[in-house]
Amino acid sequence: VSVNYRLAPEWPFPIGLDDTLRVYQYLREHGAELGGDPARIAIAGDSSGANFATAAPLRLRDQGHEMPTAVIALGPVTDFRFEKYASFNELAPLGIVYDAAFAGFMRGAYVRYGQWDHPHVSPMNGNLAGYPPAMLVVGTHDGMIDSARTFGGKLRDAGNRHVDLYVRAGMPHGFYFFPGLFQ
Repeated sequence: VSVNYRLAPEWPFPIGLDDTLRVYQYLREHGAELGGDPARIAIAGDSSGANFATAAPLRLRDQGHEMPTAVIALGPVTDFRFEKYASFNELAPLGIVYDAAFAGFMRGAYVRYGQWDHPHVSPMNGNLAGYPPAMLVVGTHDGMIDSARTFGGKLRDAGNRHVDLYVRAGMPHGFYFFPGLFQ
């Protein structure tokens, strides 16, 4: 199931996350009607969608709902304070797929400064105890690589024994969608 969530800037935080969680809750209630197992739902996303995927378990737990079975995050944005990571400062100015200016626009379009540290915006800052198994996929030429590594480490530090970090050498943000480059 793919979520056609509403996009910022017309629909800032938390609208896209809300849309994602509505679909998740629908699948928990009606997944069997679609031929799925409502007790085994993974949430996956790419880039901003990976932000929703990584924030979803925290928001669901905070609201007293069942967390997903797993999280798959491709090129995840797990911390909206991009500049505190060396990889962002080194790679974003190069403009491979996105540059520092676009990242700043994206951040400002989605969320206000006072919300950057909120765990539903920056899951890096959340209580990660009990977080579901997670797979994080990132390239070495993605400015988000250091934050993805840090997030994986924080998941492990919180007791999650099922954290897989896949790093592809020489690949930029979104490389998994480039035909012929990732097989």
